[in-house]
Amino acid sequence: MAATAVYASVVRVPLGSVPTESKSFSNISGTTAAFGLGGGKYSFLVKASTYGTVSLQVLLPDNTTWATAPGDTGESPSLVADGAVTTDLPPGQYRVAIA
Repeated sequence: MAATAVYASVVRVPLGSVPTESKSFSNISGTTAAFGLGGGKYSFLVKASTYGTVSLQVLLPDNTTWATAPGDTGESPSLVADGAVTTDLPPGQYRVAIA
């Protein structure tokens, strides 16, 4: 079953005390359009009503293929339950994929 009623945020972890960049999505049930991130350390946070998988994906250099974004500790930003993961991301185009 696919995830439903998903709330997701991608928030840059600041060097100081104020987040400098964030993308938030409310009550979504499908993959988002692409959005740009400037690169750095980010937290990916997800809350859903039902669960499949919610992944943070990056657009590869062929500008066609999407892949699950890399994670710092071997834990990819692909969640199968409510939660959060923090990871370093390169600048690029990203999307939240729901399955």
